[in-house]
Amino acid sequence: MKSLNRILAESEGIDYDFALKNRVGFAKDLERIDEVCRRLVGMAIDLSPEAAAEESGLSGELKTELIKTLSYGLSLMEGYSDNGGELENFVRGLGSEFVEQGDGGDVIRSPEVLPTGRNLTQFDPTKIPTPAAFERGAEIAENTVSKYMEKNGACPETTGVILWGFETTKTGGESVGQILSYLGVRIERSPGSFAPRLSVMPIEDLGRPRIDCLVNICGFFRDMFPNVVELLDQAFNLVAGLDEPLDMNYVRKHSIENLERLKSEEDGGGSNLDEKTLTRVANGRIFGPRAGEYGTRMLPLVEDSIWKTEDELAEVYIQSMSHLYAKNLHAVKSEAAYRSNLARVELVSQVRDTHDREIVDLDHYFEYFGGLSNAVRTARGERPEMLISDTTGESIQTEDVRDAVTRGVRTRLLNPKWIDGMLKHDFHGAQQVAERLENVLGLAATTHSVDNWIWSSIADRYIFDEEVRERLTENNRFAAVEIAERLFEAEKRGYWDATEEEMEKLRDAYLQMEGDIEESLGER
Repeated sequence: MKSLNRILAESEGIDYDFALKNRVGFAKDLERIDEVCRRLVGMAIDLSPEAAAEESGLSGELKTELIKTLSYGLSLMEGYSDNGGELENFVRGLGSEFVEQGDGGDVIRSPEVLPTGRNLTQFDPTKIPTPAAFERGAEIAENTVSKYMEKNGACPETTGVILWGFETTKTGGESVGQILSYLGVRIERSPGSFAPRLSVMPIEDLGRPRIDCLVNICGFFRDMFPNVVELLDQAFNLVAGLDEPLDMNYVRKHSIENLERLKSEEDGGGSNLDEKTLTRVANGRIFGPRAGEYGTRMLPLVEDSIWKTEDELAEVYIQSMSHLYAKNLHAVKSEAAYRSNLARVELVSQVRDTHDREIVDLDHYFEYFGGLSNAVRTARGERPEMLISDTTGESIQTEDVRDAVTRGVRTRLLNPKWIDGMLKHDFHGAQQVAERLENVLGLAATTHSVDNWIWSSIADRYIFDEEVRERLTENNRFAAVEIAERLFEAEKRGYWDATEEEMEKLRDAYLQMEGDIEESLGER
């Protein structure tokens, strides 16, 4: 089903995908189309989809598509208008009564999850990646490779990709499709069959070398999608075994290098392994936390400000994530193999999968995406290219991590409307501000993507603006002090080149906030 915007754009002969990717040149057209969409939606609600279609002036197939899309939107609205029976079904659940099943997910990305108020379930993991997710994953792969080549003039030999459990459930496996597309592997499904088959795209059709990929998984992905871990491992073994030139198959090239290293007396890591196991380790590209663990052990260091150097953060990440997942090898500590694969990574990419979260909203972005990039820096000696692919809209937008951080900061921390919304919630609002500032600091430490003006702007917004500082303090005085402390930390660690005037103002405000806290505690 086409979106209203796409239908109207096509009626005017506008290439909608091209317009979305070149918004600056099509800003007026997109804005005008959006306004027409609002008017048609209002008419469909007040009268009918057919009346709105008549008003649009469209005819033929486009008119039919417009009615279909408007009718679908109305059905969703009707299912959502009474809150989906949330309170009623909540009470039914407490009474051990039956509550109808319904899929969970992002309402905007997957509107079929409406109405709300149902017993949430996920979906069949054997369907991952879905056909649509595979196609979008292929587009992500194409976008990232193209952007890398624009800057570096050549194709990357190895990329790094993070797989998250909840991101995979929301997107249907876009990142999985991305990895398979790097390798030049397709998914084939037979009717009635649970297990998908892998087929190899000919190099001639692929139009580029098969790109190697270091995959890092979180604990939730491991537990939610063991079948996908097995599928990806099969894909790496399949591609590594192809009889192709090494300059056109980087997976085979690097697997041969890994095997030679494992067999060498110098390394010693494979001396006690049989030939088959050695090959599986050499072909292994999926690494994650040890069995029973879910994170990287890096978060507490950043949360408590107890790390000393960026190399220390990288080492903690490597120690946490250097466990190999392959056939008959579950969370086997393989530090030497992991470091070898890290040293080859030239590009790291991550998906932004939900409208609810920007890159600064979630600590896992700096923990995994930043953590992997920082680990590559220590193993390779230089930072990899870092790209974020925003898949929340119709058109996938791939951008540099610096641009993604900037957008996240502008729409959250520096946005007066967002601040007002946060501070409506006593205590918790200011805490959310402080958490996002912690995430920005984590991104600065692991990606070096936070510009100096961002720190100055945050200080201006929350500390130097007396009105906002007073509101923060009233909301949560401890979180307000934490915000100031994070700014001190950013300056001390060299991420913020603050002026002497800024530091003087920050110190004065901090002392005042600290004094107010001590005074109030003394009164008790």
